[in-house]
Amino acid sequence: MATYTYKRLEGAEDIRILLLDPGRNQDEVTCHLSSTSIRAAPKYEALSYAWGDSACTRSIVCAGFITQVTVNLYDALWQFRYQDRPRILWVDALCINQQDAEEKSQQVGSMGDIYSNAEKVLIWLGKAPKDFSNAFPLENVKVALEFLSTADMARVKHHNWVPFVNLLQRPYFQRKWVIQEIIKAREAVAFCGRSSIPWSSIEQVCHCLLLSGLYSHMAPLLDADIGPHTGFDISRFAGIQHVSGLAFMREDSARNLPDMLFNARLSQCSDPRDRIFAVLSLLPDTYLEPGDLRPDYTASPEEVFKRCTIFEILKKHNLRILSCISTSPGNSEFLSASWVPQFDDSALGDVVDAGSVPWFHAAGESTVEAHVSDDKTTLYLRGKAVDTIKEIQAGILSMPLPDSNDPYVSSFRNLHDNTMAARKCSRRRKMILECREIAIGGQESLSEKRFEEFWRTMICDLGPSGRVPAAFGAEFAAYLQLMDHLLEMGHTWVHKWRSDFNDIENLINATILLRLCSTSRGRLGRVTRNAEIGDILQFSYGPSHYH
Repeated sequence: MATYTYKRLEGAEDIRILLLDPGRNQDEVTCHLSSTSIRAAPKYEALSYAWGDSACTRSIVCAGFITQVTVNLYDALWQFRYQDRPRILWVDALCINQQDAEEKSQQVGSMGDIYSNAEKVLIWLGKAPKDFSNAFPLENVKVALEFLSTADMARVKHHNWVPFVNLLQRPYFQRKWVIQEIIKAREAVAFCGRSSIPWSSIEQVCHCLLLSGLYSHMAPLLDADIGPHTGFDISRFAGIQHVSGLAFMREDSARNLPDMLFNARLSQCSDPRDRIFAVLSLLPDTYLEPGDLRPDYTASPEEVFKRCTIFEILKKHNLRILSCISTSPGNSEFLSASWVPQFDDSALGDVVDAGSVPWFHAAGESTVEAHVSDDKTTLYLRGKAVDTIKEIQAGILSMPLPDSNDPYVSSFRNLHDNTMAARKCSRRRKMILECREIAIGGQESLSEKRFEEFWRTMICDLGPSGRVPAAFGAEFAAYLQLMDHLLEMGHTWVHKWRSDFNDIENLINATILLRLCSTSRGRLGRVTRNAEIGDILQFSYGPSHYH
């Protein structure tokens, strides 16, 4: 049987809609495509899903022609078809001619309107788990939300969170296009097999877990591998961060492109150009003018990233886009210009998300002075050199883990049942005390003024609701004292740690991959992973912080 051939869309606002034929059980999946203006389209629902492995496909019949779709899409179409009448859907893989770069560029640019005009967005999380003893029916999300809202730690710790976290491990929750599709939706409903629940319920659970810090207490229950600095494997909880972040992005009426890219950094997409294209429709209508950034699949990833960077610097006069540059070695996937970010998660830990916090604006109210060479290979910025790195701590990830029989590892086992967690906590303790020695700089001890400089630098002077008050210094001093005398305190320190130092731990963890340095002029600072002794510290003119 021949394969389906697309007819070209005529108007700039034309889209295709999919008429999914009714079927039962083992009936083959069949459908038809119809062209219409988005303004005149009949009521339709838009599908939001993860494509899955493009090499694993199943056949459907579209307008009498065989068409290959991914297994996950096949499962969604099979699940969503009615038994007695057609269902009108919009499905990107079928409604867009994926082989036509020009059409794909135009249609992707309209996807914000497509999802916002849909009667409902159907979120397909995948088939139900086969092991129902380990299943977490979506209906029970409401139960979790009820006791999470009370912050009842006893109930949190005894609840079986493994199935819920496993649900968030599904590819859907790491998908970048989800951001646009959910934020633009009038109504969104999540489906796992035949079970369904309003997306808002899943979002509320994740939001509550993240804001309360309760998700960190789930790690021992999951027997998770422990991350390099936080005491638990943050990758196991990336879905919680991703989902919770949608609420912040939806409520942010002053969205700008650097913030959108930063907030979407944990999510994934198969085409690197979609790191930019997937968030463009979320920008305010006034942010982009005709001729500015638009989806263009005829351009290479480097060209797309370069256009985005130049647009922000030269047109928006904003240098924050440079915060997305990775300083990790070997992370230039396809870029030839060092000043062009690749907008993935490789820059994580290299930048503090300070937004518009004024004390991060080293250049004050100065304006950006920049230009790009005619061949667009070189970016020129005017700024000022202020100091030179004199001493620098070892990066946390370059420090070896202590042996399991290390006395501090044994002590931290009182806090974490997981041996790997204890080893990493012991390593972090060593790093913090090493940073203190750099701050002391050969003196007998830290003066009161130098101590305040030290603790503010260690947390980048950025608290949950603004600049950290001076009283926080006493808490940090107690934290360091505990670090010094950990072995002498037996088990008595565990309760104090959990009750008194959770905020300090969270603040340190937020910037743990940055390295503390001292300078030739006696300053303290935090620098990125590839910084070296002798590097010149400088800032460029412009009212926005960046590294």
